[in-house]
Amino acid sequence: MTLPWRKALILLAIVSAAAPAPAQEVPLQVRGSPAQAMSASDQALMERAAALLKSNDVAAARLIYKRLAGANIAEAAFQLAQTYDQDFLKDIPTAGLQPDPGMAQRWYERAATLGSAAAASKVGRVPSERTPPSGGVKYAAAPEAPGGSYPSHAIQLIIPATKDNSSDAAFRVLAQAMEPLLGQKIEIANKPANNGADGLAGLTSATPDGYTLAAVWNGPLTASPQVRKLAYTLDSFTPIASVFESAYAVCAHKDFPAKTGLELVGLLRQKPLGYTYGNDGRDGSGYFAAERLFDSLGVHVKSESFENSAQTAQKLAEKKVDLYVGTTPAIMPQIRSGDAKCLIIMSGRRPGILPNATTVAELGTPSSEASLWRLIVAPQGLPEERIDRLETAIRDAVASPAVQAFLASQGDRAFVHDRMETMARLKQETAAFAQLADRLLLKNE
Repeated sequence: MTLPWRKALILLAIVSAAAPAPAQEVPLQVRGSPAQAMSASDQALMERAAALLKSNDVAAARLIYKRLAGANIAEAAFQLAQTYDQDFLKDIPTAGLQPDPGMAQRWYERAATLGSAAAASKVGRVPSERTPPSGGVKYAAAPEAPGGSYPSHAIQLIIPATKDNSSDAAFRVLAQAMEPLLGQKIEIANKPANNGADGLAGLTSATPDGYTLAAVWNGPLTASPQVRKLAYTLDSFTPIASVFESAYAVCAHKDFPAKTGLELVGLLRQKPLGYTYGNDGRDGSGYFAAERLFDSLGVHVKSESFENSAQTAQKLAEKKVDLYVGTTPAIMPQIRSGDAKCLIIMSGRRPGILPNATTVAELGTPSSEASLWRLIVAPQGLPEERIDRLETAIRDAVASPAVQAFLASQGDRAFVHDRMETMARLKQETAAFAQLADRLLLKNE
C-alpha cells in the first residue's frame, strides 16, 4: 500500500528533524561497505520506527528502516527484513501489506553481511511461499500469475529522449546493471517529443503493476508545467528513486575573451543583451537554471533554444551562440579537445573534470545551484512491495562498478534518494520554478 504523499512528506519531516543537518546529497552506500555504528539521531529514528511498528504502521516503519539500512546500520537492515517476513507479520493487521520472501531474504543477507547475528540465523530460512496468517487477516494478492513473483517477465522502460541524449546513455547503463538484479530484461522504449512531456504522458495510461516505468529527468516534471498545459501532474506518478545528476555549466568557445567565470560576469554586465546563450528550450530545467543564475547576477543574456543539449553544444561549436548552458556530458568532447571551456559550474563544488570552472558559491550566488537530475517513476498506484523491489535493485545497480565508472567519465554525481525524498525535491523545485516563471512573465500556454 502506498502512503498518501501528505503523510509521506510529514514522515520525511520527522525523519529529517531527527537526523543531523542534511548534506547536499545522501552519500551512496555500496553493498559490502563496513557496518556503521548508530549515532544518537540514528537511535532516535530506530525508536520512532519501533513505535510505528507497535501501532501497526508497517509501511511507515519500513521507510525509516530503509533510510538507516541504506547507511549500513545492521540493526535497521535486520528490522527492515522482518517487515517483509511472513513469520513476523502474521500477527500484525497490515492493512493490505503482504510479506515478500525475496525482499526479506535480501535484507537478512545484507544485515548478516553488516554483522547481525540475528539476521545470519535467518538467512536461507525464509519461507518461499506466502501463506495466509492464522489471525484471519488476509494479505492482498499481487497482480501476478499464480505462483509468480515480481518481476516475472520483461519490464518496459520509457526514456522520453533520443538515443544521442546524455540521459538516454546514463539510463541504459543503469538498466543493464539492474537486469541481473531483477532477473528480467529491461526493454528500452525511446519516446522523445516536447522535451520529454509526451513520453511521460503516455505512462499515465499504463497499468501500475511495475512492468511499465519511465526514466526521466527533472525538467518535464518541474519546469515544463510552468509554461505549458500538460496531460499530467506530479500526482500522476509514483517516484521510485532519484539516482544521479549533472550540474549545469556555462561554457564558451575557446576563443571567447573571458577566461574565468568572474571575467564572464564582467563582460555580461558591460553589454546587457549583447551575448547569446544556447539552451534546451524554455520549458526545460536548463533554461530555468540559466535565468535564475543570470537574474541573481544582475545580467541579461539573450536566450536561443534548441532541441537538446547535444544540439546546443553543436551550435556553440559552430559559433552560432556565444555561450552553452547545459549539462557537462554533451560539452565534454569539446572540452577534452580544447575547443571549448566551461567558465561557470552551477554547483557549490568544482568537479575534477572542470578544474578551472568558477562555482556559483565563488560568484556569491550559492542559491543558484542547479542540476539536471534523473529519476525513475511509475504510474500512480504501484504497490509498495514493488516500489521496494525496484528501489533495492536501483540502489545496488547505482553502486555497481560499471555504473560508477560511467558516471565518473561523464562528470555526473551518483546518489540514491528514495521516493519520499524524490517527491519532496520535485515539489520544492516546482514551487521555485513557479516563482521564477512569474518573475519572468512566462505564461502557461
